[in-house]
Amino acid sequence: DWVDTITGPGVFPALMKPLKYVGKMVLHCHIAQHSDTGVMAIINITGEGDEGDGSPEVEDYGTCPEVIPKSEPYMEVASVIPGTIEAENFDIGGEGVAYHNVNIASNELAVMRETEAVEIQGNLEDTWIAYIRNGEWLRYTVQVTQVGMYTLDFYAAARYKPDMKFSLWLDVEEGCPAPGSEGNLVTVDDDTYMGTGDFFEFEPYMVEEYITLPVGMHTLTFCFEGVNG
Repeated sequence: DWVDTITGPGVFPALMKPLKYVGKMVLHCHIAQHSDTGVMAIINITGEGDEGDGSPEVEDYGTCPEVIPKSEPYMEVASVIPGTIEAENFDIGGEGVAYHNVNIASNELAVMRETEAVEIQGNLEDTWIAYIRNGEWLRYTVQVTQVGMYTLDFYAAARYKPDMKFSLWLDVEEGCPAPGSEGNLVTVDDDTYMGTGDFFEFEPYMVEEYITLPVGMHTLTFCFEGVNG
């Protein structure tokens, strides 16, 4: 069973009082819209604690991070705009910081970045992100060299008709903000997209709207929405 508590830096401590539990329990922190920063300690609850009458002692516990960690560009090199952003070159920082992936286990079968949870596939010619699920997101640090309006094109593959639904955000600290929040560059909800007929048949998809980007170092957060695909 999981026991969730709500707290924040400098607000109030998170207290957990199980009704009936003795033994070891994983302690971890959820930040950035319930994304998980990972296991931070193992706590050992001791004492009677039977039916809530006892007062179990908690040993060897840590504290949550004071601030949300920042992602860093992959290989310490930001993607340059105008230019092409390789999907597999999302930022480093892990779950809840550089990306959110429904499957949080390390992807040992990936063609690269095996310690990350994001499913990366490829062949002798190309590399791509696979098994995309609703609610997942990826973050990219970019260097914009020219201010102005940009077109957004990307290559996608889908065996079935999944609808093309995603949003792109500029310089947001958390994962995917609520619709209408500040930082939204574009939101696509295209129910006419028919897919490509195969998971490995990639075709270009052009977003009809232009996006406006300022000069300098920024982050782009790509939020996947709609059906899994």
